[in-house]
Amino acid sequence: MSLFKNFVRSYSRNRQMMILNLVGLICGLTCCLLIMLWVHTEYQTDRMYPDADRIVTVAGFHKGQNPFRGAPPVVAPTLAAEFPEVEGYARSCWAANGQRCNGQAYQITTVDVDDAFFELFGCDFIAGKSFTKGENQQCVISRQAADELFGTNEALGQFLEYDFGKFAIVGVIDEMPVNTTVFEKGSVVYLPIARNGDDLQGWYNNSYESYLKLKATADVTEFDQKIRNRAYEARPDYDLYLKAGRLTDRKLYVYNHIKNIRIMVLIAVVVLLIACINFINLTTAAFTKSSFQTGLRKILGASRKELVLNNLLQTLLQTTFAFGMAYGLALLLLPYFNGMIGGSLRIADFMNGSIIWIGATIVITTTVLAGLYPAIYISSFKPISALRSDRNVKGWNARVRQGLVVLQFCISIILIISTLIISKQIKMYHKMDLGYVYDEVLYVSFYNQEQSKKADYLKQELLRNGNIRSISLSTSLPSNIRMNGVGLEWEGKDPNLNPLVSFEYVDADWLDVFGIRLKEGRMFSDSLPGVLVNDRLFDLIGDPDLIGKRLSLYNRDYRIVGVTDPVLFNDYKRSSEPLLIIPKQDIPPRILSIRTSGNVRDIYEEVYRTAETVFGEKPIVRYLDDNVNAWLFGENQTSKMVTFFSILAIIISCLGLFGLATFMTEQKRKEIAVRRVNGAEIKDIVWILNMQFLKPVAIAFVLAVPVAICLLNSWLSGYTHRTELNLWVFLLSGGITILIASLTLFWRTWAAANENPVIALKE
Repeated sequence: MSLFKNFVRSYSRNRQMMILNLVGLICGLTCCLLIMLWVHTEYQTDRMYPDADRIVTVAGFHKGQNPFRGAPPVVAPTLAAEFPEVEGYARSCWAANGQRCNGQAYQITTVDVDDAFFELFGCDFIAGKSFTKGENQQCVISRQAADELFGTNEALGQFLEYDFGKFAIVGVIDEMPVNTTVFEKGSVVYLPIARNGDDLQGWYNNSYESYLKLKATADVTEFDQKIRNRAYEARPDYDLYLKAGRLTDRKLYVYNHIKNIRIMVLIAVVVLLIACINFINLTTAAFTKSSFQTGLRKILGASRKELVLNNLLQTLLQTTFAFGMAYGLALLLLPYFNGMIGGSLRIADFMNGSIIWIGATIVITTTVLAGLYPAIYISSFKPISALRSDRNVKGWNARVRQGLVVLQFCISIILIISTLIISKQIKMYHKMDLGYVYDEVLYVSFYNQEQSKKADYLKQELLRNGNIRSISLSTSLPSNIRMNGVGLEWEGKDPNLNPLVSFEYVDADWLDVFGIRLKEGRMFSDSLPGVLVNDRLFDLIGDPDLIGKRLSLYNRDYRIVGVTDPVLFNDYKRSSEPLLIIPKQDIPPRILSIRTSGNVRDIYEEVYRTAETVFGEKPIVRYLDDNVNAWLFGENQTSKMVTFFSILAIIISCLGLFGLATFMTEQKRKEIAVRRVNGAEIKDIVWILNMQFLKPVAIAFVLAVPVAICLLNSWLSGYTHRTELNLWVFLLSGGITILIASLTLFWRTWAAANENPVIALKE
């Protein structure tokens, strides 16, 4: 109770300092709490399954290439049969989405899986059961799919129709957690993978995600080494190898999400550190108002240990109170935080037992960081010094405060520089020449055979629209070319060279729709057949007179008629990859791409209505620029995070600066009064006071620049195309910081300089 009374007494004596302290702590703790909740959720990805630590993923890869997400379909059963450490396996693969139910068309995500899939991942069935082995005309659906298809009606026993067959619904699984890389979100239909028949015996189609459950005694690293060459042994002509890794590590390390986690943790630590520095500065500065109490306690026999403990307990009380406020603020900010990071955190996540332990750890850590030095400093005064009315505020403690201010603003400036560079990098990507033009392009995806059969008719109907310039049919988009393979042959080829080449099957209008330029040669047509290669494949072949030369792919010959300029298809943050552009011929198109001549948003409705009329069912019509911008999702989220927390860091730093300015100007009231009496102008006094506080900021800028350069060079090294660290970025960051600090100080120093000198001199 006495501790609480002392807390209230301290608040009443140093109200402004206490409020600034609490505001800084609340901001820092809110930031830390939200980030640690997100980090905990991300770390728990794929850890909810039974024996999750024993499940490994197997992916195929070519030397010098990143692993695919999947492996050939025959890999999982082969490894299960040949390696005794494999206890079980399951596979999944995307299937065609278009389905009909009770005469109505739907576009629900469809996945082929093994019958053991649901048992391996511990799925809860809210109705029915998994399809049985050998029953290839059954299916399982998710709870969301059941709601979408049947509402409140019974789903079991109903049928879904696809182009390739009719499937009876035998089970409905419960909603899966959001932090998973195994299950698709939302409405999903699961079909038996065994229906693919002989296709499952292939050694090259890497679209099958393969999951193996190892025995408890198995070592994942050893297993990875043992299976590495198995695919190469089966098909050495494909030059395919295998890689195994823990499922629980996939999102963090295979998808490189650990980079974002490290950035977020660093931001949380930095912002909390700035808040703690604020607390230290303001607490030690305000000690001159409360030291009399400390002196009396020492005279009455209190030991230094007791004083340190008492001050730490008061800090714990303040931190706990601030954490309670931060907890409530975090709940209010959760929707905005989710939008900023692209997360799906829920209020229920705050009630998790692990989060309570994390919160307790944050409170204790903050108490030690923020309270230990002030407790030691306050308890170090001799009783006579603490009781004096003219205590000296200069000396070693003042230098420590200045050093901490330098550290605060050094961190803030680094964050501001990082924000500008990240934004500059993203803007460079938005303006970068990808080799194709993606704005003002719509596309229609065909999700069943009936739609593919009507593709040419739809193209002719849409060309009647005066706002449409050109239309092309193809198997994919430049932002998502997934067909690739090895085995491309040409005259004079190095026998040791077996590159992975992407294939795009298109019609003669493809270049026109996407504005792809030719370096030499021409586009193929019905009367003048041939194929195109991009500049990367041109360089690999290494023949300057390539036009007219022959290529062979899968026992089929082609003649090269043109070479395109560089085209950064798929993830354009990486370097260009080999691409072969082939006439679509007998391959059914999957995409109809539309180049508009007006506002693409206005034309969308016209395209949608025309496609719906032609198909007789709802079409899939989307904007290509959304696909392209999706590649920058991670960078955009990083930019938002760093920007937000940079602003928060500078606000907390300025709160501390304002508090110190208030304290120091109060200590200098007599000095200011004497200067005024001796004729000093207000602007001169304001200038002198501001310079005393802006010196640490200037020092912080000098220290921050080389640190920021090292950090950002390391971050940019992960990009093939990267922006430059221009001088103006650093000067602008320093200017922004000094301007904000000056505005923070100006009001307080102006008020101190305008005070009537008679009042200060009378005291």
